[in-house]
Amino acid sequence: MGIHVLRGPRRIPAYCDGPKLLGPGAVSCPPWRPGTAPEPADVHGAVAHER
Repeated sequence: MGIHVLRGPRRIPAYCDGPKLLGPGAVSCPPWRPGTAPEPADVHGAVAHER
């Protein structure tokens, strides 16, 4: 299955060192899916852009 290392949303921006972290920043993933009701989840993510 692989190795999973749990990290909170405050630690995610450290992985975007260099690329610009886009809004809304590191947040819970379910609200990102348009047209669906948010479900509780322990999954966080972020989107970054590098030019």
